[in-house]
Amino acid sequence: MVAKADDACFADNPVTGQSESVWKAVPWGGTGEIFFSVLQGTDWLLSERITSNTLPDENPRLAISGQGVRWVSWWRDDAPDAIYAASKPASGGPWSTPAQVSPASVNARYPDIAVFGGTAFIAYETIPSSGNRQIIVSKQIEPLPWPSQTISTASQANRLFVQIHQALGRLWVDWVDSGQSLGWSEYVSNAWSAPQFEPYGGSGDLDAGRARIRNALVEP
Repeated sequence: MVAKADDACFADNPVTGQSESVWKAVPWGGTGEIFFSVLQGTDWLLSERITSNTLPDENPRLAISGQGVRWVSWWRDDAPDAIYAASKPASGGPWSTPAQVSPASVNARYPDIAVFGGTAFIAYETIPSSGNRQIIVSKQIEPLPWPSQTISTASQANRLFVQIHQALGRLWVDWVDSGQSLGWSEYVSNAWSAPQFEPYGGSGDLDAGRARIRNALVEP
């Protein structure tokens, strides 16, 4: 029996048209684990358990490729905290064994995931022992491990709320760089651009600020 389910993330499968979801739940007597299910009609199918370990797994995020391959990423409350990922084929079958995405020596949390050109990209933030947080993106290349690139060092030590987006042939990452600006970088010709910044007016302007960045990239 499972209790205390939260952190749900939803995505539409472009192949089946069905809504799919991942979430964290705490089995009785256990720690946070990651689960997956598919909405079929008006009912959710029996959930699939992606993780099983003694350490809490947090904040899962789901992305589905144009071919229907599912990718999920989350962070594990460890020493140091670490980013993990797993995939499920479009044809079905079991989830892959979770693989660590973040470098072993890095304290990393709060991933977001996108599939671009058939490749999974995971953006997350790192928490140094001192100083400001950094924005990292790891790219899925077989065989593992995932190569990682530092996009920027933020202007603050607080949470950065990193997100990665893909739309209309563009891929970009954005984050809360400070109380006055959002940072963003675009993936162009297999490289991340130098960080750029969008003025913003605090948490009430976050979604609107992200929309301004998106419009600058994808609107004619």
